[in-house]
Amino acid sequence: MSKRVPIVTGASQGIGRSTAITLARDFASVVLVARNRENLAQTADEVKKAGAEPVPIESEADDKVIDLSVCCQVRNGRVQVCLV
Repeated sequence: MSKRVPIVTGASQGIGRSTAITLARDFASVVLVARNRENLAQTADEVKKAGAEPVPIESEADDKVIDLSVCCQVRNGRVQVCLV
């Protein structure tokens, strides 16, 4: 498992959700960013089943990625991968 931390925006559905679940196989932790709380929780459950610790962040589309990066550094260490 990689110690790097990927951030996936749009993680509550579609390509973002699929990407987050796929990354969970290779990373110990995956940051999930989305606007829909209910779908985000479902994605978090799937990420956990795939083997990674989910870090769900409910966020509006106009939030800045740099803010997410700072949040993730505080919680998980250095961010290496960011998929927007």
